[in-house]
Amino acid sequence: MLERFLSLPRVAPGEIVGLWQEQSIPTGHPLDNVLENLGWLCKRFRADMRADALLFQSSEDELVRIDPACIPLRLVLGFLSWAMGAARNLFLSLKWALLAEGTVARLATLDPFR
Repeated sequence: MLERFLSLPRVAPGEIVGLWQEQSIPTGHPLDNVLENLGWLCKRFRADMRADALLFQSSEDELVRIDPACIPLRLVLGFLSWAMGAARNLFLSLKWALLAEGTVARLATLDPFR
């Protein structure tokens, strides 16, 4: 996977401003497809180099920003072991308690060989 990533052309942060819908690449990790199963829609990159990493569609057809720091990964992994459907229902019930107050990520140009 890293080899494929490093073979891709570099992109300047300003070139990706806007909404981006993701597509998962199966890696065998326990969290493969978890976000999609929870209803994750896209990311948003802004011109000020800030980003909303987790955007979900609300029932009112608006985007809901979730702060990834509020997601207890150990708990999520526990749910995965017995029922992803239960985790999805719990997340949908709790997503309003996980709202981000602003952007929670930023863009920067990095040299992958450093």
